[in-house]
Amino acid sequence: MLMGLWRFQLARGDMLAAREVAEALLRMAKRLENPGTLLGARMALGLTLLHLWDMPRGRELVLAGAEQCRAAPPDQRDIEIFSLGQHPPAWPA
Repeated sequence: MLMGLWRFQLARGDMLAAREVAEALLRMAKRLENPGTLLGARMALGLTLLHLWDMPRGRELVLAGAEQCRAAPPDQRDIEIFSLGQHPPAWPA
């Protein structure tokens, strides 16, 4: 639900509201310790921060999401976040 609310705020161009939702999503993901939710939250907050011109923090979160993907074993790369359209950088060959 939070991911949908984040997408809505992002699409509206309300980046401050999108940041609030993405921060809540990241807090929730850390509590749940679910890799897919954590990946989605990192990407959501990172992309929002990039839109807000907070390049260092945004880049850090997006790169953390990409590293999480690279570190995942191949059998765990089919996680639910990809069905939501959040695609970190391509898997290494």
